[in-house]
Amino acid sequence: MNDFSIIINPLFIGFVKERSVFRESPVKKRKGYKYVAEWVSPWGKKHGVYDATPECEEELERLRAKPLARCMLALEKARERYDAMYDGMTYEEEVIKYEIPYPQIPTARRAIMSPRYERARRERLILEQAEQQARGKIRNVVSAYQERDYKIAKGCLFDLNQWYLSLCSVARPEHHKVELKKNKSRS
Repeated sequence: MNDFSIIINPLFIGFVKERSVFRESPVKKRKGYKYVAEWVSPWGKKHGVYDATPECEEELERLRAKPLARCMLALEKARERYDAMYDGMTYEEEVIKYEIPYPQIPTARRAIMSPRYERARRERLILEQAEQQARGKIRNVVSAYQERDYKIAKGCLFDLNQWYLSLCSVARPEHHKVELKKNKSRS
């Protein structure tokens, strides 16, 4: 069969304007035989954490709504495709052969499963964790922008879109190739 390409738009997070508040906190460090609190790293950077303000939490909920809705729509469609593709699949039918890993114990057998069964198991795991993954990954992107850590934000956004790509490619035929739409201004 000919390859069939499916181009999807990547997820996008809107403009983040709130900033998290940096709170200094010490790190326990050993000097000689006792522990002391260090407030500054050896490179001069202060130790601490970023705390989200109530405005940051409101902004997170506002920015999360659109991408999360797209993820839930993709999840619903993926579940429908999964149910249609693997309907009626049973464990016994998908066993290719049995392997005896320990020759001294011939009654201990391990089933070698078909690639279809392994793929179904992998895709079921993606579907089971999809909502939690979507919420967490979107939160990571917005939090990194609120901390003004743009390198981490860019990496989190890439991770979010790669996960979205894997969700959109669940239960597709082998000749379907799912790709993210490229940004023409950067090409």
